[in-house]
Amino acid sequence: MRTPRRARSMPVEKSPIDHLKAALGHRQAALLEALPLDKIEYVEHGDPKFHNCVDHRIHLGTINHSDTRFMMWAYMGKEARKDGLPDIYIYAFHPTNGSSTIRSASTAIANGEIREEFASALQGQGSFAIMLKASFILKGAALPSDATFTDGLLRKLRRLCLRYKEQTTSHVGGTSSSGFQASEANCSSPVPPINLKMCMRKTQQRGKSSQMYDALGPTFPESDTPNSLEKAVSDGASLFGLRNTLEEPVADDDGIEWDHLLSTPTTKPKTGGPCVSKLSGRKALNMDHSSASNINTPNLLQTRSLGPYLPQTTLNSPLSTPDINSTMAPRQRRPTPTAPASMRSVDEYLALQSESEDLNTELDTIQDDIKATTSSYLERRSEMCHYIDKELPHVHGKAMATAIAELKSRQSQEVLELKAKYGALKKEQEKETNALQQRLEERLARKAALCSELAKRFRAISKADLLDKLIANKSANKKRKRRDSTDSVQ
Repeated sequence: MRTPRRARSMPVEKSPIDHLKAALGHRQAALLEALPLDKIEYVEHGDPKFHNCVDHRIHLGTINHSDTRFMMWAYMGKEARKDGLPDIYIYAFHPTNGSSTIRSASTAIANGEIREEFASALQGQGSFAIMLKASFILKGAALPSDATFTDGLLRKLRRLCLRYKEQTTSHVGGTSSSGFQASEANCSSPVPPINLKMCMRKTQQRGKSSQMYDALGPTFPESDTPNSLEKAVSDGASLFGLRNTLEEPVADDDGIEWDHLLSTPTTKPKTGGPCVSKLSGRKALNMDHSSASNINTPNLLQTRSLGPYLPQTTLNSPLSTPDINSTMAPRQRRPTPTAPASMRSVDEYLALQSESEDLNTELDTIQDDIKATTSSYLERRSEMCHYIDKELPHVHGKAMATAIAELKSRQSQEVLELKAKYGALKKEQEKETNALQQRLEERLARKAALCSELAKRFRAISKADLLDKLIANKSANKKRKRRDSTDSVQ
């Protein structure tokens, strides 16, 4: 597996812009011109609350919250993080009181109205943050001394620049024609004959009648169709030991083809490929590429067919052994019967190598996506915690205050009503109590009068009066008994 390149550290003597261009390379740094830096609003904020960020900020757009349009600004920190560059912070400012709340990139993209110059940066995972970091750097923001540009960041930045470049090209001139059609249209003069010097082994295997083996491939068919060009070039390249330049454009370590995307594309195919003979094993793969340095190849992109320009002896007669400088070509062994007499093994090796590089690029992309996903969810979780702890009490604070005031008003009204009832009840109690107290006092006065009268009358009675009263009571009792007995007999 390909070992990742070390992150490019920030040298002291270079500015952040120069270091970014050096990290991208001279050819790929030209892609930075596709970014719409002139449309980005980059202003100085001078707010002491953001002393941990650089002195400037970037206007992103607006976002609506509770029927209020907040202004969104991006800030870049002063400390480098795990990805090598400072983090980007997005704040939404209230239009009247100036209060600010932090927002994540996903929330800003989903719910906000982002400015037009950032539209192409909203299509990929993490492209928005890459665009903001690149904008800060290219606008002249200072970076910490330990800041670095990782391969993943540079790869995403290149893709972002290509996206902006393709968008600009589509707006200006529409879709452009293919390179083959353009070269064919620009070719007004006949192409001179091809002068090919074949590089092959010193001894040529032949059959009993001096015929060549079929593994070397047939001659080139003459055709005027554009689709036969790639096949003809591929067959010719395999026959003479050349690399197919139409199927293998120039690419960097990320697998991105740059020749046809930069402003000054090259149309000259690669020459001087390895001269591969019919050797098997490691020696066939480790041959010196300088052995094919004397091969002269024309501009194949401007040739519709190779058939009319090949020598007749090459097309019809068996291949003859050319004069090869012994100092240019390495010593080669006579191929064994088991060794293939074609480029099949080398092609298979190159195909596997290309597949391995594509797999490495895909693995790097997956790892970057994992990091971006983790970072995105961490931002969303942090924003949710901030909303729960800080903003949610303020959101329900007004409703809670209104409800509490209403409940307090109702409570005060009920207290007043109950106090009025309480006063009436107290007065009623006092009234009844006073009536009962007055009656009690009257009865006590009557009892006192009776007691006084009884004492007075008791003192006035004599003994004679008592005896007379006693005799009278006895006589009355006898008469009552006699009357009762008579009534009972009857």
